[in-house]
Amino acid sequence: MAVARDLKIFWSQLEYLGGLSCAPFMLMFAIRQTGALRRIPAWLALLLFLPNVLVMGLAVTNPWHWLVWTGFADGPSGTNSLIYQHGPVFFLAVVIAFAYAMLGSILLVNGMVRTRRAFRGHNLIILVAVLFCWVTSFLYASVTACFPGLDISPLGLGFTAVLVSFGMYRMRMFDLRTLARDQVLEHMHDGLLVLDGQDRLVDHNPSAKRILGSTMGLEIGEPVKWPDDAFREAVAADSPAVDLCLSGDSGAEGWYSIKRIAISADAERWAIITLHEVTERKQAEDRLREQYQRILELETMLRDQAIRDSLTGLFNRRYLDEAIRRDIGRAKREGVPLAVLMIDLDHFKKVNDAYGHAAGDQVLVGLGQLLRGFFRDSDIACRYGGEEFVALLWGTGLLAGGAKADELRLAFAGMDLGLGLGLTPTLSVGVAAFPDQGEDGDTLLRAADRALYRAKQAGRNRIVLAE
Repeated sequence: MAVARDLKIFWSQLEYLGGLSCAPFMLMFAIRQTGALRRIPAWLALLLFLPNVLVMGLAVTNPWHWLVWTGFADGPSGTNSLIYQHGPVFFLAVVIAFAYAMLGSILLVNGMVRTRRAFRGHNLIILVAVLFCWVTSFLYASVTACFPGLDISPLGLGFTAVLVSFGMYRMRMFDLRTLARDQVLEHMHDGLLVLDGQDRLVDHNPSAKRILGSTMGLEIGEPVKWPDDAFREAVAADSPAVDLCLSGDSGAEGWYSIKRIAISADAERWAIITLHEVTERKQAEDRLREQYQRILELETMLRDQAIRDSLTGLFNRRYLDEAIRRDIGRAKREGVPLAVLMIDLDHFKKVNDAYGHAAGDQVLVGLGQLLRGFFRDSDIACRYGGEEFVALLWGTGLLAGGAKADELRLAFAGMDLGLGLGLTPTLSVGVAAFPDQGEDGDTLLRAADRALYRAKQAGRNRIVLAE
């Protein structure tokens, strides 16, 4: 049964609603499939569909202006076909549709080059399906069509549907894992570079470009130009993760852990370069390092406070107990002598009583300064308590120790303590030595103390050797 001409024209007008929409939908699909835009704004979608809306309106109102079809003619006898004589708006719509198709095809080809090999087949199927559809549409619109009145566009759409179905069910073209891969790479904070066996760039994500900056020129298919030797060594094969300070186009510096991961895929060797930001970790390490250094300083200060006399700066009695045991043990092993000097300030109580404790402290400080500079580095001077001091002279016998003590006595007598006192403090020293007067610290200190007592009894300001 023949179909009335008016009904054919009605269905042709309705066909424009779906047919013309294919082009903008295809272009938007290509934009999203290739990642040309992360999100298609509403204004762009409206702009792409605006020509279609206008052409649709003109097709419905064609009897008023005849811009879409200028006329109609019956097809060959027995075909029940209708030949549409196309007007200028029809050809304008065809040009716009093919422009959309061409732009979408370019995006798909570019996506095939940029994407991983495993996903290139997806874009290829879409590209072939789209091209076949548009070729059949071109043949229909062409004035050189072989079969007047025969619209073969539906055949192109059918073949396109078959190809897309094959891609969906056999190649999992729209599988969530494939889509998730792009979403993860696009939005992950870490930078990622994919290299082939010749260190040519296969893929990268936006974070890598942000971290490395545009100066590296991340061009797909080209060898990567590393910014410096340190970075080149960091991404070398079999290299452990390396922390480097990098600055992108913004100029803001940050620390990144750079690691190369070798993989094998499709019988080829690949490499993934990861750039993981560790700025906060580095800052925390710096803070910990500063705190650790502060702790060491505090430990040193506390140790000094524990083993040093706060007034004179000399070692205290606690340190002397450790030092004399250590030096005697070493002297036994090496077979060398060790002299012990017990030093006492004469008439110190009179100085305190007559001139006050501040003057007494000044005398103690003066003697402490003298003792710190008088002996060798291998010798030890300590404040034993009150106005008594002890010195350990390494490798020094009894007689040599007595001679050194007398030099000290004379040096102290010649010091100007800045007191302006009528009473000048003097020193009395008792001297003992290892091993003749004792082989342990207590024995040596008692021997030196007895010698000091005899010096006091003999009139002070003198040196007495232990017996």
